[in-house]
Amino acid sequence: AIFDRLEREAAAVPIGSDGLLAGTTLVGCMDPHWDPSARASFIGMHPSHTLGHFYRAGLEAMTLQTARALEEMRSHGLSPAQMVAIGGGANSRLWTKMIADATGIAIHKGHNAEASSLGAAISAAVGIGWFEGFAEAADAMTSIAETIEPDPSCRAAWDALSARQAKVFSATQFAWRTGA
Repeated sequence: AIFDRLEREAAAVPIGSDGLLAGTTLVGCMDPHWDPSARASFIGMHPSHTLGHFYRAGLEAMTLQTARALEEMRSHGLSPAQMVAIGGGANSRLWTKMIADATGIAIHKGHNAEASSLGAAISAAVGIGWFEGFAEAADAMTSIAETIEPDPSCRAAWDALSARQAKVFSATQFAWRTGA
C-alpha cells in the first residue's frame, strides 16, 4: 500500500521534482560516474516538498543514471532499441514510463518480472529435455505483457534535468571527498 501511495503522489509531481534533486549512491556509483566513494544526497529541499517529491527525485536520479549509461553506449556505436523491465522496479508503472521518456526507448514488461526464477525454470526445462535449447525454451516460456512507449515531448525536460543533476553530483561528491 505504501508504494501505491508513493507512486500516486510522485506521479502528480512534474519532471524535476519542483527543484529537488537526489543522488542515490549510498555506497558508491558505478556506471556512469565510476566513483566508489560517491554518497547519496538530496539537494534543493524546500518546505513545500512532500514525500512524493522525495520518492520521485529518487526515481529520477536512477532513471537518469540509466539514460546516461545508454548515451555512453551510443557514443561507442551501440544502438539499443528496446529494454526489458524485470524485478521489483518493473512493477512501477511510473518508473518504467520515466525511463522510456528519458531514454527515448520503449520498455517491455514481461508477464513474469522475476527473471532469476524464470531463468532457472528455463534452464531446468532445457536440462530435462522439454526443449532442445535455451532460445527455444525462452521463446516458449516468456512473453511481453505490455510495451511502454516513450513520449518524445518530454525528452527536452529530461535532458535539462540530467544536465542539472550531473552538475550537482560532481559538486556534492567533490565536497564529500575533500570535506569542503
